[in-house]
Amino acid sequence: MLKPARKLQNLPPYIFGRMKTLALEAKKKNLDVIDLSMGNPDLPTPQPIIERLVDTISNHPNTMRYPQAKGMPKFRKAVTDFMKRRFDIQLDPESEVLALIGSKEGISNLCESYLEPGEFALVPNPCYPVHFFGTVLAEGKAHLMPINAANNYLPDLGAIPNDVLERAKILFLNYPNNPTTAVVEDIKYLEEAVHFAKKHHLLLCYDNAYSELLFDNYVAPSIFQVP
Repeated sequence: MLKPARKLQNLPPYIFGRMKTLALEAKKKNLDVIDLSMGNPDLPTPQPIIERLVDTISNHPNTMRYPQAKGMPKFRKAVTDFMKRRFDIQLDPESEVLALIGSKEGISNLCESYLEPGEFALVPNPCYPVHFFGTVLAEGKAHLMPINAANNYLPDLGAIPNDVLERAKILFLNYPNNPTTAVVEDIKYLEEAVHFAKKHHLLLCYDNAYSELLFDNYVAPSIFQVP
């Protein structure tokens, strides 16, 4: 009988899968369910985007070919233009931008690329699942850093044990935060995190996926704004 790799046994149940099961069970009981699990869109794609997609498929046959592994040059240039416009930072589209299938795959591949078996990733708790799952699948160890109301949902970097820091390779941060929705009020905490990562030779993985989901005139910063 074929068995999956031992490392899969270290994975907890996928939270979104469990939530979907609970939602389906509730619907079978004719309960009114508001599904707050995965953030699936409930609005149709805007018509101009649909029209552009149709035009691209119909009139631009070169788009049917495989792109470069790091992404189409035009796309990478658009990313650097956005970063300049949004964060006032200049990136090199040739060497500092990489297109991904999605952030989950990118983060998981990041862990595979940098973690040796037994090395630590510093992961907020709670976290976006792949920050933990990617570490485990790379045969690394996740050191969970509590985030809660008491610490303003910011990991206490000074509380990380020295023996963990000596074997740590990656520090995960994620603001605006999933799942707590917490934000960093200004760039001060990110400055501390950048200096902490540099001091301890850590790769700072700042998952800034929600930088544009903002309210009440709040503007989310980026670690790249830290000198």
